[in-house]
Amino acid sequence: MKSIIYSLLLSLFLIGCGEGGGTYVVEPPSYDNTVTNYNSYVLSYIVDGDTAEFEDLGRTRFISIDTPEVYESDRLTYQADNCAGGDTDLIISMGTQSSNHLKEILIPGDLYYLELYDKDIYGRTIVKVYKDNQSVNLRMVSEGYAVPYIYTEGQDPDEEDILNAMNEAKENQRGLWLDYADEMECLSNL
Repeated sequence: MKSIIYSLLLSLFLIGCGEGGGTYVVEPPSYDNTVTNYNSYVLSYIVDGDTAEFEDLGRTRFISIDTPEVYESDRLTYQADNCAGGDTDLIISMGTQSSNHLKEILIPGDLYYLELYDKDIYGRTIVKVYKDNQSVNLRMVSEGYAVPYIYTEGQDPDEEDILNAMNEAKENQRGLWLDYADEMECLSNL
């Protein structure tokens, strides 16, 4: 009798944790990759279009992509001076759109598989994030809200796919490429 009650309670719990019931687990990448350090982490919050905070990991930076800045920083000034005639408000507007797009993809409180790389100069873990068995990093470029940013050539096996995704997003005027093609082109060359 106890085993029947236990089974029933376990079933109800698992149903409650399914789709629409809160946190869900995505499957790790199915392809063979040179990086085998896959771990699952709960998303705490999105910082901007290429940076997020995960529980038990801290602040992370997405590998192989870059997005316009949303906060006052030397990087914002650099992007504005080089790609927007010094207009920081324009870069912040683009960055906000990129951040909002990432917030449509990733949901705080949900569990995601991350491919972990080294730390950057700011102490953030460099990561590739997976949702529905697909790279979110690649998706951000493919949908036109990020540009390629290769840290160390050959480190990310998706580098070529990311470069191709940018060209396709540009050609089809997806995302930020629709209204900010010149700025996105410039950002892709910084």
